[in-house]
Amino acid sequence: TPTGTVSYATEGLGGRSLVLNGTNSNVRSEVDIKKGAFTISLWFNATDVTTLRRIVEHSWSSSAPKESGVFSISVENGGVVKAVLALEDDTQVSFVSEGTVTANTWHHLALTADGTGAKLYLDGAIAATQAIAKPLKKVKKSLIIGGSPPAVFNGMIDAVKLYNVMLTPIQIGEKYYKERQKLVKITAQEGNRA
Repeated sequence: TPTGTVSYATEGLGGRSLVLNGTNSNVRSEVDIKKGAFTISLWFNATDVTTLRRIVEHSWSSSAPKESGVFSISVENGGVVKAVLALEDDTQVSFVSEGTVTANTWHHLALTADGTGAKLYLDGAIAATQAIAKPLKKVKKSLIIGGSPPAVFNGMIDAVKLYNVMLTPIQIGEKYYKERQKLVKITAQEGNRA
């Protein structure tokens, strides 16, 4: 369900992506993460990579862990991508990408996790790993594409997919290369599809 000012652009996979304004726009859907393992995959193009902007979250709350969903993924601090996971005992673990993303560029993002570890992928390659010694939280909450205030995403998001399994590095790489062929971009200089 769209909230706030959500529009669409002729970019992304197949030429149609969500445009979120960085102030009050997101899309919500109830999601039950109960298998103890998951993968979330999406494409994003951030207008702002300098301040905290949540790309996608599962009803995240760092101040009230008992009320939190299972994960949050954000871009911040000059293009670092950060993932935070909630564990069954209501503790949280966070880790950040080794590399950075650039503004106004399409990037593929995936997060895989289970009770033993998590991997964050950028553009088909592993960007960070995190060991986990406890089971992930299992809960039904809103999947919020674009995050919630005050850290709402500013830019475009497309092709959000949630799996109830932890995809392998080979599967993530294949997904990236296959989908990259379908990516429609508008070049700023030409105003044409690239």
